[in-house]
Amino acid sequence: MAGDAILVYIDVNVLLNPVLYDATTVPAAKASADFLTRMMAGEIKGITSVLSWDEFVWIIRKNTNVEVSRKKGRDLLTFPRLKFVPVSTVVIEKAQDLIEHYTLKPRDAIHAATGLKNDVAEFITLDEDFKNIAGIKYRKP
Repeated sequence: MAGDAILVYIDVNVLLNPVLYDATTVPAAKASADFLTRMMAGEIKGITSVLSWDEFVWIIRKNTNVEVSRKKGRDLLTFPRLKFVPVSTVVIEKAQDLIEHYTLKPRDAIHAATGLKNDVAEFITLDEDFKNIAGIKYRKP
């Protein structure tokens, strides 16, 4: 992995878009696919919460079927240059602080807190709920 690669938090929607949508016709899917390609090439180091696996597999299962969700879930666990970060009490305490100050859903607060507690340079997401959180440099893929 490149030594100068930046550390970013990858929101689950960036991981889902290229799986659920056609990158040749859906701009967000193309942008996400291109971003993930850069990550695989070593330009970027990504982290995400272990909760992203749950969201990813569940949404794929709801939109496709059990077998596809199983395969894609396994693929996600072995995605190059993506580290899964555990949820700790410290992260949950930070998530609680975030929902007290921002209009965030609990799961989104956990994602934001995970990124903040791991000192990521940017938060890569298609979700604008993260746009105005202090300490988060929000960026679309």
